[in-house]
Amino acid sequence: MRQNPTISNTIAQPHHYIDNLACPALLIDEQRQIEAANQGFYKLFGLPAKAIQIGEKFANFAQRAVINRYEGLLELGSYITTENNQQTTSYQISVGGNFVRLFCARTPDGKTLLSFSTATLTELHGTVTGDNKPNDG
Repeated sequence: MRQNPTISNTIAQPHHYIDNLACPALLIDEQRQIEAANQGFYKLFGLPAKAIQIGEKFANFAQRAVINRYEGLLELGSYITTENNQQTTSYQISVGGNFVRLFCARTPDGKTLLSFSTATLTELHGTVTGDNKPNDG
């Protein structure tokens, strides 16, 4: 009798739940450390595969991104929430000269999920001005 391979034998590495999201996404924990980034996030910002170090403080990653001329990443720091609200907010930001919609959500366990819609401007509803940008406080 032949045995079928078990599921554990077919999985090469564990996956994070944001890997399954169709949109670019970045997850930051309550200490502002990077927990996960999916392939869409790497692609949106033009990052090489090893650009993000899981567990690294977002501020350190953003500084490296500036040095390596990966545009748009430093600004994301102001969108990482430190409040305990559970609301999702959205902003229009520029990434590489293109406008995208940034969605900021607080997870039940206190993490910040940043996800991005790369829809064209005509598909985006409403506008967000610089006045609507969150404070760095």
